[in-house]
Amino acid sequence: MSNFNDTSPSNNDKAQEETGQITGSAITDLPILASPNQVSEYTGVPVNTLAYWRFEGSHIPFVKMGRLIRYRKQDILNFINGNVYTSTAEAKAAE
Repeated sequence: MSNFNDTSPSNNDKAQEETGQITGSAITDLPILASPNQVSEYTGVPVNTLAYWRFEGSHIPFVKMGRLIRYRKQDILNFINGNVYTSTAEAKAAE
């Protein structure tokens, strides 16, 4: 029987903590092609920042289908996993 109040980390959560990689149930809410609003909600990056990054041609690759802008799930995960650091000095050196 499952306990809905159980807050212990799942095996996927433990694996994510150990590897720094986003895997398993943490990504199930993100569609294969996500809108800028969905990416913003998932990552916390404002929609306007995503638009600026598209203008610059930096950060997360995107798909343009007519007037629609979409981001591939794997590109979002690659972006997140590529920005994992162990210190602020390491993050600054990567800029």
